[in-house]
Amino acid sequence: MINISSLDTIIAVVLVILVLSLVVQAAQNALKKAFDIKSRQIQDSLIDLFESVVPNVTRPDLRGVWVRITASSPILRLLHRGQHPADPTAHPDPRVRELLAAVTQRAKAIGRTNITGKLSLESLPKSDLLNAVRRVPIGNLFPGLADKLQQAYQIANAAEAAVTSIQRDLAGTLSTSFTCLREKLAPLFNNLEALAAGGAIQTGSLTGDVANLRDINWDAIFAALSDVQQEIRSEIAQAKMANQPVQVTALTGLDAGLNDLASKLAELRRKLSVALAPISAKITEIENAYDSVRQSLQERYFRSMRTWAMVISFIVVVVLNASFFNVYTDIATSDAKRNLVLQSREEIEKLYNQTNPALGSGQSQGKGSPQDQTAVQEWFKAAQREIDNNSSIYTGFGFTPLGWSQSKAWWLGLKTTSKGWGARRIHDLKVLLGWIIMALLLSVGAPFWEDALESLLGVKNVLRQRAGGST
Repeated sequence: MINISSLDTIIAVVLVILVLSLVVQAAQNALKKAFDIKSRQIQDSLIDLFESVVPNVTRPDLRGVWVRITASSPILRLLHRGQHPADPTAHPDPRVRELLAAVTQRAKAIGRTNITGKLSLESLPKSDLLNAVRRVPIGNLFPGLADKLQQAYQIANAAEAAVTSIQRDLAGTLSTSFTCLREKLAPLFNNLEALAAGGAIQTGSLTGDVANLRDINWDAIFAALSDVQQEIRSEIAQAKMANQPVQVTALTGLDAGLNDLASKLAELRRKLSVALAPISAKITEIENAYDSVRQSLQERYFRSMRTWAMVISFIVVVVLNASFFNVYTDIATSDAKRNLVLQSREEIEKLYNQTNPALGSGQSQGKGSPQDQTAVQEWFKAAQREIDNNSSIYTGFGFTPLGWSQSKAWWLGLKTTSKGWGARRIHDLKVLLGWIIMALLLSVGAPFWEDALESLLGVKNVLRQRAGGST
């Protein structure tokens, strides 16, 4: 059964791992900030989305092993000589680039930039995405839509001419009712007119302007038209009863004109429904693609961060010479070192709560957090101080970082085939294995080790109570 002394050794080891995890966390936050990793991942996800919705899209040419390996990592792409083919701004399809530009311009317009003015996306709201799509010319996303709208525009011109002719012949209360109908038709005619230049619908018309045609209240238009028709037919009946043939003829002509207008409006509605159906379908497609892309974005981002956490952990472990076997052996065999680590528990937990306030104290991240949009120089100074402070706590326990003299001696010994060379290589493998184990432990993250520490302290309290109750 585990005793308190053995448990203290485990707790001390976990405290050391927690300190080193804070060093890794600070370095990882610095990396994310320096390279805007999440923003770059979001742009990559946007490219995936746009490639799925743009018809007959041209995709990047990823020939070459190095190009394919680095294509999925925004950070590794920075090592590519020249502009990488998978870089969002270098996409070979101009329609995809235009969609991306629309999103980035929208993001910059609402202040989603860093201190240098560069784009910094921390999230991708669906509203921003749809607003960007509305700013794209219809010719890019909807081939053939301009021709369909042209047919609707011609019918609308004929309908507007009919409205003008009828309005000219109306008088009295009928004119008032017809004015109401014309007001309801005005947005339809105006929107179509705005899309045309020189009498032709332009392929450069914005998708959002075309999409506004979906908001036309056709039910209200036909209800107003029906009211006018009923009034005219009532007037015709009254004129017949009053034996006014001239009036009957005039009103009958107006009724025929209204029937013709109703026919033109019905045809216009049908033409617009056919023309606008692809827009509704495309927006639905984008919304569905957004949901899947958002999920893949999170997976891609966390996968990337886990990879870099492992890389940073190994670098930290090597620089600080934090072999798991050495740390455990030193703590287990030295009461003084173990007690020194245990006495530092409150300081370590306080430091953890300062760098992880949302997890440690239940509060949202304050102005001292790495997520603040502070000046770049000040932020990196703060990150460097955090790394130095955490490292100094580790070295304060008596652990010695890897020095240049040690590295030089190791290299000279590697080239020397003197007696004991094999034993030294076995020792090197043990050190390497210890580094790898410690790096794996650190890559789990500081929150995990804080939880583990709390659990171990709880177990220690239980053992103490049992020990006290048995005496």
